[in-house]
Amino acid sequence: MMGFVPVTAGLAGVLRGAAGARPPVTVSLDSDFRFLSMLLLGAGLVLYWSIPRVERATGPLRPVCALVFLGGCARLLSVALIGSPSPDVTLALAAELAGPAVLVAWQARVAASARAAAVRVPA
Repeated sequence: MMGFVPVTAGLAGVLRGAAGARPPVTVSLDSDFRFLSMLLLGAGLVLYWSIPRVERATGPLRPVCALVFLGGCARLLSVALIGSPSPDVTLALAAELAGPAVLVAWQARVAASARAAAVRVPA
């Protein structure tokens, strides 16, 4: 699920642009929206890439999780400065703040377990 959401939302944003935004949609807004959607798509692809090698994927996984978490912090700043967003954005905010922490903790346990198993195997 952590890869599905950014891949589908990112791809939709790249292809549709800011079509769902309230008017006026300027050329600059659409350009920025598509650029940021591609970053979201890339984050999701890194998460998918990590699945079959999760015990070794600490290097790429942690920076992506950090960026998603920091994006959630930026949304939280928007809540503090401007107000509460729509329910779907609120759900995204919760996922962006909690999801990366859960994923990093889980991946760390899997990596530690894989290292311990490698130590136990006789050479």
